[in-house]
Amino acid sequence: MKVNAEACLIDGRCYAHLQSYANDSCQICNATENRNQWTRDYSKCMVGTQCFSEGSFRKNDTYCWNCKPNINNGNLTLDDDHCLIDGMCFQQLEADPSNKCNICNVTENTNSWSMHNNMCLVGNDCFENGDFKEGVPCMNCKPESNKNYLTLDPGFCFIDGDCYENGKSKLGDLCDMCDVSVNITRWTSITGCHKLPNQGLAPHVIGIIIGVGVLLFIAVIIVIVVSIKFKKQSKIDPMHTSMPHTKPDEGSDGDSRTTKGIADARL
Repeated sequence: MKVNAEACLIDGRCYAHLQSYANDSCQICNATENRNQWTRDYSKCMVGTQCFSEGSFRKNDTYCWNCKPNINNGNLTLDDDHCLIDGMCFQQLEADPSNKCNICNVTENTNSWSMHNNMCLVGNDCFENGDFKEGVPCMNCKPESNKNYLTLDPGFCFIDGDCYENGKSKLGDLCDMCDVSVNITRWTSITGCHKLPNQGLAPHVIGIIIGVGVLLFIAVIIVIVVSIKFKKQSKIDPMHTSMPHTKPDEGSDGDSRTTKGIADARL
C-alpha cells in the first residue's frame, strides 16, 4: 500500500500531516520527520504526562503558570506580569493582603514582596505618602526621603515625643526653646536668659492657684445663698402681725374723770 507523502502510517492507521495523537496532543504526525512514528510537537509544553498548548495553564493551578514553549516546552513558565510568593500567584503591583506596603513588582523580584515606592513601612505599620502617626503631626511619611522611618517636617523639633515649632519655648521654662538650627531633638538654652527660682514648677503652681481660687469662689457663693435664705426666714410680714392689746393706764383714766368732775361742778 502506497502512503501519501503528506501523511503518516502509524500502528496500521493513517494520519494527516500535523494531526495530533488522540491520547496525547503533544504527539503529532510529522510527515517531514517520521511517517511511521509519532513526533513530539515542540509548539506545546509537555509537563509529566500532561500536554499544554501555548498560553494555557493547569486546571486548579495558579493561573500565573502557563505554557510558553519558546521559553520552556518541558514545563510551565511563570507569567511575565505575575509573582509567585509563598505558593500564591499575584499580578503586577498587587498588594500583600496582610500589608499594603508590600506589592508584587516583577521588575524587582518575582518570588518575594517588594516595598511600595509611594509608602513607608515603619516597624509593622504602613503609612501612605503624607500620612503621620496619630498625635505626632510633625512626623510623616516621605518615601522619597526614607521608606523605613517617618520624616520630621522642616521647621519643627521633636522633643520627648512631642512636636514643637521653631522658636517655641518649653512649657514652664522660657529659657529653653526649639531651635532647629541647633538641635531638632533637644531644647536649646537661650543665651543670657536667667531662669527664675522654681521656674520649672510654674505650671503646677498655676494649677494650685486656680484650684484654690475655684474653691474660694464656691465658698463665697454658698455663704451668700445661706445668708439670703436666713434673712428670708427671719423677716416679719406686717400684713400677718396683730398689734398687742395694752391695758389702759389707770392714772390717766382717773385724771380724766377728775377733770370731768370739776367741769360739772362749775356748771
